[in-house]
Amino acid sequence: MIFCLTIGTIICALPSLAALGGDVSTVREDQARIHFSIANADALFAQPGDFVFATLGGPNSGTFDWGLPFFFGRNVYTAIESRSTPAGAGPFWAY
Repeated sequence: MIFCLTIGTIICALPSLAALGGDVSTVREDQARIHFSIANADALFAQPGDFVFATLGGPNSGTFDWGLPFFFGRNVYTAIESRSTPAGAGPFWAY
């Protein structure tokens, strides 16, 4: 991994890095394979007027954070703790 000069905790992939991640349910046996990419953050930050980047990435010790842009264009559902839903009792989030 190459980190950026401007912000040392953000990834500056050259060229863009294509990767595969996954979500695994902690309640059911469901899982999803998700393709994503990480671009050069220095190049992204150089674009005037842009404030949200779908391909910005950085390390997150022990966990993975998809970030807000991952959810753009998706239906996102949340279930409140101990409340029943057709998918089972909350809490959970789904997309």
